Amino acid sequence: MRLRRKALVLTSGGVDSFAAAHYMQSMQREVTCCFVDYSQPAAQLEYQSAQKIAEHLKNEIVVLKFDGASIPSDGEICSRNLFLLSAASLYANKRFSEIVIGVHSGTQYFDCSSDFVISANKVIQQGSGNTQRIVAPFLDWSKADLFSYCNKAQLPLELTYSCERGAKLPCGECLSCLDRGVISASGEASL
Repeated sequence: MRLRRKALVLTSGGVDSFAAAHYMQSMQREVTCCFVDYSQPAAQLEYQSAQKIAEHLKNEIVVLKFDGASIPSDGEICSRNLFLLSAASLYANKRFSEIVIGVHSGTQYFDCSSDFVISANKVIQQGSGNTQRIVAPFLDWSKADLFSYCNKAQLPLELTYSCERGAKLPCGECLSCLDRGVISASGEASL
């Protein structure tokens, strides 16, 4: 019997990471969700959603906690995805061959681009002695493509949370809220 590959999926509690975890399961991976608390304003609410996502998908969830960073209340967090991937790689060690991130096209951040993923993947592969690689299954997908995937897979998006400010009711103004406000491919407004 062939062993299933193990994937550590960065899970922030949002739509992108929910879709990524589900997608990797559909690709016959043994998925573990990984939530990183780096003292971001939304950490508590993101973690609650990440837990719900892991429970829904019947995945284990691990939490990595880091203190000391100066995090803005909203907007771009420089090198965020590089940090998240590095933290996941450090945790993964030789237990996971794939580190999965749910970045998609249409964002203005460099650390969501194919150039970034290619460069970061080279570093992770070399740094791990070629035992790990980055998987970004939605790199060429738009947000509308992601919503379409979630609708077809019947993922309960009400479990997700996406607001950089950490407001109990999403603010509707930060870049994460605006990104989530995209109209899905079916023509229905997202959550």
